[in-house]
Amino acid sequence: MNKFFLTGTGLIIALVLFLGVNIIANNILTSQRLDVTSGSLHTLSEGTGKILRAIEEPITIRFYFSSKQFTEIPEFGTYGKRVRDLLEEYVAASRDKIKLLVIDPEPFSETEDQATGFGIQPIPLSANGEKGYLGLVGTNSIDDEIAIPMLSPDREGALEYDLTKMVYNLSNPTKRVIGLLSGLPVVTTQQ
Repeated sequence: MNKFFLTGTGLIIALVLFLGVNIIANNILTSQRLDVTSGSLHTLSEGTGKILRAIEEPITIRFYFSSKQFTEIPEFGTYGKRVRDLLEEYVAASRDKIKLLVIDPEPFSETEDQATGFGIQPIPLSANGEKGYLGLVGTNSIDDEIAIPMLSPDREGALEYDLTKMVYNLSNPTKRVIGLLSGLPVVTTQQ
C-alpha cells in the first residue's frame, strides 16, 4: 500500500511538473525557433535580417496559394506551405512592418480576378482547365507593386533572395525621373 501510494504520488508530481514546464516554455519561448537542418535551410541570412529590421514603412505581401487545388499535387502543396512559413519568418523578423495576407483564390471568384490582375500566373492542374495559383505580390505605402508571378519549387534555392530583393525595393523606392520634351527653344541666361 505504501509503495503504491508513493508510486502514484510520484507519477502525479511528474505529470504536473511536465505540464507546468510545457506551459511555461510555450508562453516564454513562442518566438524562439531552432533550425537543425543541414545548411540552416529555415534560418534567414544575416543580410536579410538587416534589411527586414531596417523597414520603416509598412509593406503588405499578398500570398496567393491554392492550397485546396494543390492537394492532388504534393510538390506544389508542400512548397506552398514552406513559402508561407518563410513569409511568416519575414513578418516576425520585420517587427511586424510586413503584413502577410494568405489568399486561397477559388475558381471564378473575385480573388482569382485579383490574382490575375496583379500578374500572378495560373498553374494548369488538369486537362479540363483546372488551375491553381502560387505567387505573391508586395505593395508599399506609396502604392508601388512588385509581383513574383509564379513561385516554382525548382527555384527554391533563390526564394529568400527573390523575397528579400522585393522587400528591399519596396522599402527603398526609387524616385521616378521625369523628362520634358519640347519643340520650343531653350532659354539660357549668359553673362
